[in-house]
Amino acid sequence: MIRIAALAIAAISVFVEYSPAQELLLKLKTKLGVETEVEVTSVTAPDTPLFWFGSMGVSRKFTTGGNTLKDTNFAFRLDKQTYFLAPWPLIQSLDSQDKWQHLTLTNGIRLKGEAVTQVVTTDTKKYQLQSLNQMRVVRAEKREPVKSKAGVTRTLRLHGLVQEKFEVSSVYFYPKYLNGDVALGGATQSFKVSIAGEELQGNFIDFDKLSLTQMKGKEWQLRLQTGGAGEKTGTFVIPTRVGETFIADWFMAGMMPDNCIIVFKGDFELSKR
Repeated sequence: MIRIAALAIAAISVFVEYSPAQELLLKLKTKLGVETEVEVTSVTAPDTPLFWFGSMGVSRKFTTGGNTLKDTNFAFRLDKQTYFLAPWPLIQSLDSQDKWQHLTLTNGIRLKGEAVTQVVTTDTKKYQLQSLNQMRVVRAEKREPVKSKAGVTRTLRLHGLVQEKFEVSSVYFYPKYLNGDVALGGATQSFKVSIAGEELQGNFIDFDKLSLTQMKGKEWQLRLQTGGAGEKTGTFVIPTRVGETFIADWFMAGMMPDNCIIVFKGDFELSKR
């Protein structure tokens, strides 16, 4: 799997025994009318592309993406290709209304979409959280927030079905192997852009303004601006392989200072606040 700054601990973990200090306790009310309080032992995001991102605290085939339960995330789908991941202590409530689920975080973020998380309890029961009318986090162990270098952040704006903006401290490009795995060491904050036939390297977070837009066909246009320099426009160079292994698809991920992660593919813009 991928290692990312302080967020990615190499390896998707196998089952781990959790001490009481690492409890995740949830109060649930299902759409079938069941009300219960459960202690969680594992967190997954089945049947979503997020199984690529085991190091982001979600997994399709294993229990957690970290060494302890506190390293796992709640996964929420905003649209077909956009997912929001948040540490459990930041979750205030999940409520169903008008065929949508509404997620409220303790940091003030409010989102509309669908939970794609499944939890397994101490008595081996499974609960798919998209089947809930309501959820409250009773107890969850906190973890240290990510510290961005020199406090540098950018405003990430997503276009298309999702009209949202998020403050991010870093942005990564994630390739996917043809065999379904995430490319080992393939996650990168760097990119290449082709301008007037020349391929140039840059880093997503370095620019005052950066936007990526899908053009006709498979090409993506990259627009860059920094300091007093004029805007530069070119074609985003999408790598076709990592080493000798071919890439089948890709996503982007924006890392937020409070450990939330926005995973997306589509038009976006990064800018200084």
